[in-house]
Amino acid sequence: MELNDIIKELESLENPSNIKGMERFGIKTLKAYGVRMPELRKIAKKCGQDHKLALDLWDYGYHEQDYLQLW
Repeated sequence: MELNDIIKELESLENPSNIKGMERFGIKTLKAYGVRMPELRKIAKKCGQDHKLALDLWDYGYHEQDYLQLW
């Protein structure tokens, strides 16, 4: 997968009600999609380990990229 593919998938899974729940736990949600962990794990599994892609996602700066763990 490429960066644009991952971003499109995250956007398609965006859930505003999850974002409100994240705010209750003090998570800054200015840049968050509200995607649940099981969905993030599925995306990460499709991507495999890819250091360059992980760095690109880190630069993108959304909350969910921390949990894709493509290192």
